Amino acid sequence: MKSIDWLMSHGRPLDIARFKYHFENASVSVVLEELRKFQNADGGFGHGLEPDVRNPDSSPIACWVATELLTEISCWNKQLDIVSDLVAYLSNTQHKEGHWFKSCIESNNDYPRAIWWNYDPDKNSGIYNPSAALYGFLFLVTNDFQAKKRLEEIFTYFLADGDLEMHDLNVLVRAVQYAWMADMELSDALIDKVKKQIRRGCKDFSEGDRLDYVLRPSVFFPNFHLPFFLDFIDILKVESVWLMETPNADGTWPVPWNWYQFEDEFEKIKPEWMSDMIVKNLRLIHRMNKESVDVQG
Repeated sequence: MKSIDWLMSHGRPLDIARFKYHFENASVSVVLEELRKFQNADGGFGHGLEPDVRNPDSSPIACWVATELLTEISCWNKQLDIVSDLVAYLSNTQHKEGHWFKSCIESNNDYPRAIWWNYDPDKNSGIYNPSAALYGFLFLVTNDFQAKKRLEEIFTYFLADGDLEMHDLNVLVRAVQYAWMADMELSDALIDKVKKQIRRGCKDFSEGDRLDYVLRPSVFFPNFHLPFFLDFIDILKVESVWLMETPNADGTWPVPWNWYQFEDEFEKIKPEWMSDMIVKNLRLIHRMNKESVDVQG
């Protein structure tokens, strides 16, 4: 298969490890070993784990990417060093910074990056991205009381808020999924609004130009065991069929965005996104083409 051949020849070692875990029965430790290479001594993640910012320093955004990958492989065990060290970084960061995690850190500006990762002290934090997902992860892993309080604030704000843009919606949904898994009491109004927002958020994919940078249904489910997965099988199947029809001749899928600066560097790192996309897309295609699509398989 061309996608697999490309991945094995050009992909990040981390993405090759993810593929081997999902499709070749490799141990989860294979993925954790590669992910650990992006982790700093302070427990945070950097080093281009979020490929669009090449900063080696630990940042909340890179840590959010780490939590997404840990979630993909159902790894929430605080006894593992990679998880406990991440928890320590997140806890220490909030002790120093206050309620909300920064979306960008100052040292981003010292390295090649997409324009949206430019550090601006006047536009540096928000209640959703990445705070919602990081507090959700903390609560799921540690049952921390302060993380729970932050989640309650976020959910109350969300219920009074309007439609969320795609990135804020993604992290908000993840926070609710984590809270659900941790048996946090969640209102019917919250669950109902989350599901409606997912449908609305995927409208551009369902009805618009899917080659644009739009929110795809699978973004909400890096792990197919997450809550609400079964409620969106219909649009996930649509995405799966579309993915089977749209790979490039070499088996990759197009990267539908630009950095709008550092264009030469962006071209160099594109293969990192392509290998990440191959793993995600092949997982979805495989799952949606199983005889019985359910949350257990």
